[in-house]
Amino acid sequence: MKTTSNKESLYVICIKLIIVLLLGNFCLAQFPFAVNLCSFVGIVIIFFSSLKRLDFPSFLIQLFFCNHFVFGNEKGGVFNLAALLALIMYSVYDQRFIMLKSSFSKANLSFLFLLVVCQLLSLVANQSASFDAKVSAFFIFLSLVVLILFLSKIKIENSDYVRFIEVQFFFSIYLLVVSLNQKFEFIPFNSQLIPKFTDVEFEFNVFRSSGTFLNFEAYAEYSLSMIALLLPGVFSGSFKKVSLKFYLVCVTIIVISISGIFLSVTRSSFLLLPLVLVFILYKVRKRVKVKAVVPFITAVIFFFVVNSYVQIFDISAFAERSSKMNLSSLSITDIASGSEMNRGSIFAYAFKRIEQNGGYIGEGYFTTVDDYKSVHFHRAIGPFADYHNLYLSSIVIWGYLGAFFLVSLFVLPLYKGFVSFSKTSKNKSYDVDLLLGFNVLFVFFLINQYKIQFVRESNYLMVVMIFLVLYCSIIKNIESNSGSLGHV
Repeated sequence: MKTTSNKESLYVICIKLIIVLLLGNFCLAQFPFAVNLCSFVGIVIIFFSSLKRLDFPSFLIQLFFCNHFVFGNEKGGVFNLAALLALIMYSVYDQRFIMLKSSFSKANLSFLFLLVVCQLLSLVANQSASFDAKVSAFFIFLSLVVLILFLSKIKIENSDYVRFIEVQFFFSIYLLVVSLNQKFEFIPFNSQLIPKFTDVEFEFNVFRSSGTFLNFEAYAEYSLSMIALLLPGVFSGSFKKVSLKFYLVCVTIIVISISGIFLSVTRSSFLLLPLVLVFILYKVRKRVKVKAVVPFITAVIFFFVVNSYVQIFDISAFAERSSKMNLSSLSITDIASGSEMNRGSIFAYAFKRIEQNGGYIGEGYFTTVDDYKSVHFHRAIGPFADYHNLYLSSIVIWGYLGAFFLVSLFVLPLYKGFVSFSKTSKNKSYDVDLLLGFNVLFVFFLINQYKIQFVRESNYLMVVMIFLVLYCSIIKNIESNSGSLGHV
């Protein structure tokens, strides 16, 4: 199925994305059902138009950025369900799509299937949720898994990664505007597309922006992920070989992402940032191009100089939030218990839930926020919103086996990614550096998940899973040597 000649331009993708987001806003319950239905159908049609044009990567890019928002998040997410319906319609229209091979390995496909089994068993054993809630939770989770499998069939070429990053450039600027507006409120209205906070109490009165995610940790982790993804190609100069414009786009995204970490005032991402920098410098140490690094360093220095005068980013806020942490005597036990990170009570609660059934089976994953809180915390409103730790929460949700399958979805591609990079690291090419970026992204993603959990909301879950699809696809491309390395 040839797609190269049918690719939608960057501006067409952005226009479609804007229209889809606007329509998604009208799918909220506050509008009449007829408006909901017409808007949902409109989203499906726009998604289907990209599929019919055979520009599957454009469809994936649109879906990726749609999932950066909280609205339309429940019951699997309105954008995800519309995308799944569009894919099913297209599969009927052109049955060859079903026959395309997945970029996931057989092991990863098995892990996804086994996660569905764990979800079913956990829901059957769950005594807290209603029958309707359990049926809804199973079929919505199944729908998300099927959507992920469909997405893994999309062939992503090097030029598609360029389009993805170029759209990210515009979206990064948008994220920055939203985040600054949350802090300074220069836009005189509040909407789902430019969200603000209402009635939020901040620790030590330190204001924390959260972008469109409306979650500080997710926003910071996402920002750190973009830095990790793009730094290798910037430092080695391979992105500059694509084009000077593309190189400057990547530098801008990195600087904006650093801003996102400072605006979120998230300690974990702030502490991991220098480790990401050192790790990447070590990996590309033999290929670092001074000319390619100078603009990046200049941009970062400019960022700090301007901030010293304007005080947009309050760096001292990190120290204020960590004032009660006893770093001098911090131990592994303190970290595991969460006692030095204001997580002691929720970690203890999670361990208690695991002990109740031995961890052999979980409570099930609920994509409706109210059901999730009611089942896991026995209240719709309370001091806890989630377990704040992927490894604890996945055991509570699916049991030890389910947690193993979930983590393995990322660990196995990581192993393959590092093996592929070791074989091709001498190639001074765009795609090899992008592969290294994905390697670093997921290494630090799994470290950061000790503090947060990406499965808490279906939209953010899909952002991460699309990252995984992009990762597995570039590994497959490099392993199969499809096309010349570095060709865009």
